[in-house]
Amino acid sequence: MSSKNNFALRTYVNKEKKSLIYLVISDEKDKFRINTHINVERKSWDNIKKRLKPTAENFEETNLILDNIESRLTSIKTQYILQKRYLSANQLLKQFQAETPDFDFISFYRHRFKYQKYKPQTIKNHNTVINKLVKFQSEIPFHDITLDFFRRYRKFYEGTNADISYNSDLKCIKTFLNLAVEEGINLNLNLKHLKVSVESNHTTYLF
Repeated sequence: MSSKNNFALRTYVNKEKKSLIYLVISDEKDKFRINTHINVERKSWDNIKKRLKPTAENFEETNLILDNIESRLTSIKTQYILQKRYLSANQLLKQFQAETPDFDFISFYRHRFKYQKYKPQTIKNHNTVINKLVKFQSEIPFHDITLDFFRRYRKFYEGTNADISYNSDLKCIKTFLNLAVEEGINLNLNLKHLKVSVESNHTTYLF
């Protein structure tokens, strides 16, 4: 196995004075650069550790996303090593793109939320939901999000979260779960079964 992977910044700086982080997968013959869709200020990037510096804005969330990408690649490499199979950069890239990313939903939520354009009240609502998710469960792997997850979430806030508030939370969460599905992330539930009531004080869902 001779394929390698790392993260690097593009030299190009956009209008917001940020540069794209891209994933580099290479071997003796090929080099591939994959867009992570994450842009950061150059001064925030630690070129030795290949992560954001602790002083950077949202460094924990961004670094967690990068950690998850690297973890997925390490898992693929491990399988090939144990099977004593040669793994080229091209093969590693194909395997990485084919398999389901296992990113933390809270990190995904925060990252994608930064690039959405919402009205002030909607921004406030989403921030409230993110904080409530963190309090409920600090890390939420996508594979943990099932119908039972929403049962437990509702029970956790029972007594302090009215039905209409839970319904609002669910609407926000489902918005970003749909974005995740659009990006190719598989869930352990069909979002069509998670029905949000917008005209009443309760949520209708199938269990």
